[in-house]
Amino acid sequence: MCTQNDRCTLGGDCIGDVRLDGGTCGDDGNACTEQVCLAGKCTTVGLPVPIVDEGCNRPACDPVFGRWKPAGTACLDNNADNGTESCDAWGHCSVHSVNVVSCKKAPWCFTTPGKPPDLHCWLNANVRLGNAISFSLDGYGIWEHYSYWQWAQSSQQELQQAFENAWNWVAAGIATPFAGPPLPDPLVNQHILGDNDPMQTYVDKDTAWKWYVASVGHSLALEIAGIVPWSMCRYSGEALQSLISGGNLSPVTPDGTYHLDDSVLSTPAHPVEMYRFLLQNSLLGPTPVSTIANTVEWSTQLYHANNGLTAKTAWDTWQYRGAPPCRGLSVERWRPTCRSLASNTGRWGA
Repeated sequence: MCTQNDRCTLGGDCIGDVRLDGGTCGDDGNACTEQVCLAGKCTTVGLPVPIVDEGCNRPACDPVFGRWKPAGTACLDNNADNGTESCDAWGHCSVHSVNVVSCKKAPWCFTTPGKPPDLHCWLNANVRLGNAISFSLDGYGIWEHYSYWQWAQSSQQELQQAFENAWNWVAAGIATPFAGPPLPDPLVNQHILGDNDPMQTYVDKDTAWKWYVASVGHSLALEIAGIVPWSMCRYSGEALQSLISGGNLSPVTPDGTYHLDDSVLSTPAHPVEMYRFLLQNSLLGPTPVSTIANTVEWSTQLYHANNGLTAKTAWDTWQYRGAPPCRGLSVERWRPTCRSLASNTGRWGA
């Protein structure tokens, strides 16, 4: 059960490829253990006491009923303003229907108390997210995006490091300096735009990759640590592609630069800065819809930059030739402007 692509040889033997560590492979009927693939063998592992108790843990693991209290059990998330909470099937306490399942906690991936989990292991337990993570590693004119499972081990390790950087920063508090590698702010536009050229941003491959893994690593850190009261695992495949794939970054120019396509209405900042902006302006709500509503309400203080969508307009307004930069500078002169934070159709702001 820890092989895949099983096939018969000419000699009549059945062979298969070894499955990656972390995938489930059986059920021994004991709710306090789980069968996962480790080094190509189906191995029984005990469920450790979760590092964080959201009020949904049993005092001790029950072999029949498991580690967590039944889905629907009332719990408290220490937020009196977001309604009534209940436990889901994986020990999370949040405002949601008990029929909606969040991501699997995969406690066997947490090998060191107080430390972030092994991301590769966790994604094996939540394969849909691993499938949605993709990035184009090809040259000009080739739009094939490779999923996380197709990446080289070194690329997977870069995502693990970006995830750990975000995890450690969130754990330390947003007031602490971010210890991970910075990104230029705004991102350096690799194309020199004339006054009448469209306000578009092109970045080199290295910057595109670093921004992408930083963004996905940050999103996964918030997901796995339970920082926001909802889960990406509840989203459709199409929504996941929009959230965590690199579909908006493609090498479409002969010089190999990556173009932020026209659905990206701004030049993004580092995800740490965008998340800090959400918190500092009290925009993060108890649900995705309320967060969007808060952001749209905040954006009403912006005004239209209506002198044409040209590089000259961008320069005159933001002193940047490209798509409007998502920069969290002072409200007196600048206003953060990015699709995920502060813009709606026709209202970038300045």
